[in-house]
Amino acid sequence: MGAFITKSRLLEVSYLIYMVFPVIIYYINSKIIIEGCIKMKTIFVVDDNGVNLLMVEQALLDHFEVITMSSAATMFELFDTIIPDMILLDIMMPDMNGFEVLAQLKSNAQYAKIPVIFLTSKNDADTEALGYEKGVTGFIKKPFSKLVLLSYIKNILEL
Repeated sequence: MGAFITKSRLLEVSYLIYMVFPVIIYYINSKIIIEGCIKMKTIFVVDDNGVNLLMVEQALLDHFEVITMSSAATMFELFDTIIPDMILLDIMMPDMNGFEVLAQLKSNAQYAKIPVIFLTSKNDADTEALGYEKGVTGFIKKPFSKLVLLSYIKNILEL
Protein backbone atom coordinates (compact mmCIF):
# COMPACT_ATOMS: atom_id res chain seq x y z
CA MET A 1 0.00 0.00 0.00
CA GLY A 2 1.14 3.54 -0.23
CA ALA A 3 -0.05 7.00 0.60
CA PHE A 4 -3.49 8.50 0.98
CA ILE A 5 -4.43 11.32 -1.35
CA THR A 6 -7.67 13.30 -1.45
CA LYS A 7 -9.98 13.17 -4.43
CA SER A 8 -9.34 16.79 -5.36
CA ARG A 9 -5.55 16.33 -5.31
CA LEU A 10 -5.83 13.13 -7.35
CA LEU A 11 -6.56 14.97 -10.56
CA GLU A 12 -3.57 17.26 -10.02
CA VAL A 13 -1.05 14.55 -9.22
CA SER A 14 -2.30 11.33 -10.82
CA TYR A 15 -0.60 11.95 -14.14
CA LEU A 16 2.66 12.87 -12.44
CA ILE A 17 2.50 9.84 -10.14
CA TYR A 18 1.81 7.54 -13.06
CA MET A 19 4.78 8.91 -14.95
CA VAL A 20 7.14 8.45 -11.98
CA PHE A 21 5.95 5.16 -10.43
CA PRO A 22 4.12 2.11 -11.71
CA VAL A 23 1.18 2.25 -9.31
CA ILE A 24 -2.24 0.80 -8.66
CA ILE A 25 -4.86 3.25 -7.41
CA TYR A 26 -7.81 2.17 -5.22
CA TYR A 27 -10.73 4.27 -4.03
CA ILE A 28 -11.78 3.04 -0.58
CA ASN A 29 -13.84 4.82 2.09
CA SER A 30 -13.64 8.16 0.29
CA LYS A 31 -9.85 7.95 0.09
CA ILE A 32 -7.56 7.23 -2.77
CA ILE A 33 -4.96 4.61 -1.93
CA ILE A 34 -1.93 4.52 -4.18
CA GLU A 35 -0.24 1.14 -4.13
CA GLY A 36 3.33 0.85 -5.27
CA CYS A 37 4.85 3.97 -3.73
CA ILE A 38 5.97 3.86 -0.09
CA LYS A 39 5.18 0.66 1.79
CA MET A 40 3.43 1.40 5.06
CA LYS A 41 1.85 -1.20 7.32
CA THR A 42 -1.90 -1.32 6.74
CA ILE A 43 -4.33 -1.44 9.63
CA PHE A 44 -8.05 -2.10 9.28
CA VAL A 45 -10.17 -0.53 12.01
CA VAL A 46 -13.66 -2.01 12.36
CA ASP A 47 -16.09 -0.28 14.72
CA ASP A 48 -19.75 0.68 14.36
CA ASN A 49 -19.09 4.01 16.12
CA GLY A 50 -17.89 6.76 13.77
CA VAL A 51 -16.30 8.79 16.57
CA ASN A 52 -14.15 5.81 17.59
CA LEU A 53 -13.11 5.27 13.97
CA LEU A 54 -12.07 8.90 13.64
CA MET A 55 -10.13 8.88 16.92
CA VAL A 56 -8.18 5.75 15.99
CA GLU A 57 -7.51 7.04 12.49
CA GLN A 58 -6.18 10.34 13.81
CA ALA A 59 -3.98 8.53 16.34
CA LEU A 60 -2.39 6.23 13.76
CA LEU A 61 -2.48 8.03 10.40
CA ASP A 62 1.05 9.46 10.62
CA HIS A 63 2.51 6.00 11.18
CA PHE A 64 0.32 3.53 9.29
CA GLU A 65 -2.06 3.26 6.40
CA VAL A 66 -5.40 3.22 8.22
CA ILE A 67 -8.58 2.00 6.58
CA THR A 68 -11.70 2.44 8.70
CA MET A 69 -15.00 0.67 8.26
CA SER A 70 -18.21 0.38 10.23
CA SER A 71 -18.91 -3.31 9.64
CA ALA A 72 -17.14 -6.65 9.39
CA ALA A 73 -18.97 -7.31 6.11
CA THR A 74 -17.12 -4.37 4.55
CA MET A 75 -13.84 -5.70 5.89
CA PHE A 76 -14.37 -9.13 4.35
CA GLU A 77 -15.25 -7.50 1.01
CA LEU A 78 -11.99 -5.53 1.10
CA PHE A 79 -9.96 -8.71 1.57
CA ASP A 80 -10.36 -9.25 -2.18
CA THR A 81 -8.26 -6.11 -2.69
CA ILE A 82 -6.11 -5.58 0.41
CA ILE A 83 -4.86 -7.88 3.16
CA PRO A 84 -4.05 -5.78 6.24
CA ASP A 85 -1.04 -6.20 8.50
CA MET A 86 -3.32 -5.85 11.55
CA ILE A 87 -6.99 -5.49 12.46
CA LEU A 88 -8.36 -3.37 15.30
CA LEU A 89 -11.81 -4.74 16.02
CA ASP A 90 -14.66 -3.64 18.27
CA ILE A 91 -16.34 -6.49 20.16
CA MET A 92 -19.87 -5.10 20.39
CA MET A 93 -21.23 -4.49 16.89
CA PRO A 94 -24.79 -5.00 15.65
CA ASP A 95 -24.50 -7.43 12.73
CA MET A 96 -21.52 -9.56 13.66
CA ASN A 97 -19.76 -9.23 17.02
CA GLY A 98 -15.98 -9.26 17.41
CA PHE A 99 -15.86 -12.89 18.54
CA GLU A 100 -17.77 -14.02 15.45
CA VAL A 101 -15.45 -11.99 13.21
CA LEU A 102 -12.40 -13.43 14.98
CA ALA A 103 -13.69 -17.00 14.52
CA GLN A 104 -14.25 -16.39 10.82
CA LEU A 105 -10.74 -14.93 10.43
CA LYS A 106 -9.08 -17.79 12.31
CA SER A 107 -10.95 -20.41 10.26
CA ASN A 108 -9.41 -19.13 7.01
CA ALA A 109 -5.73 -20.01 6.52
CA GLN A 110 -5.16 -16.87 4.44
CA TYR A 111 -6.29 -14.57 7.28
CA ALA A 112 -5.55 -16.62 10.40
CA LYS A 113 -2.11 -15.08 11.00
CA ILE A 114 -3.29 -11.45 10.86
CA PRO A 115 -2.92 -9.96 14.36
CA VAL A 116 -6.31 -8.91 15.74
CA ILE A 117 -6.62 -6.50 18.65
CA PHE A 118 -9.96 -6.02 20.33
CA LEU A 119 -10.59 -2.31 20.85
CA THR A 120 -13.32 -2.41 23.47
CA SER A 121 -14.99 -0.87 26.49
CA LYS A 122 -15.57 -4.33 27.98
CA ASN A 123 -13.23 -4.62 30.95
CA ASP A 124 -14.09 -7.96 32.53
CA ALA A 125 -11.71 -10.90 32.92
CA ASP A 126 -14.16 -13.38 31.32
CA THR A 127 -14.20 -11.38 28.07
CA GLU A 128 -10.41 -11.18 28.01
CA ALA A 129 -10.00 -14.88 28.77
CA LEU A 130 -12.46 -15.82 26.02
CA GLY A 131 -10.71 -13.50 23.58
CA TYR A 132 -7.30 -15.04 24.22
CA GLU A 133 -8.79 -18.54 24.06
CA LYS A 134 -10.25 -17.71 20.62
CA GLY A 135 -6.96 -16.31 19.33
CA VAL A 136 -7.07 -12.53 19.77
CA THR A 137 -3.63 -10.93 19.90
CA GLY A 138 -4.53 -8.40 22.59
CA PHE A 139 -6.90 -5.83 24.02
CA ILE A 140 -6.91 -2.04 24.05
CA LYS A 141 -9.47 -0.52 26.39
CA LYS A 142 -11.71 2.39 25.36
CA PRO A 143 -11.19 5.18 25.94
CA PHE A 144 -7.65 4.58 24.80
CA SER A 145 -4.46 6.56 25.13
CA LYS A 146 -2.98 7.50 21.76
CA LEU A 147 0.52 6.79 23.05
CA VAL A 148 -0.42 3.36 24.44
CA LEU A 149 -2.29 2.41 21.26
CA LEU A 150 0.60 3.43 19.03
CA SER A 151 3.24 1.70 21.17
CA TYR A 152 1.18 -1.49 21.46
CA ILE A 153 0.63 -1.72 17.70
CA LYS A 154 4.26 -0.97 16.88
CA ASN A 155 5.45 -3.67 19.30
CA ILE A 156 3.19 -6.30 17.77
CA LEU A 157 4.04 -5.43 14.17
CA GLU A 158 7.78 -5.47 14.87
CA LEU A 159 7.72 -9.05 16.23
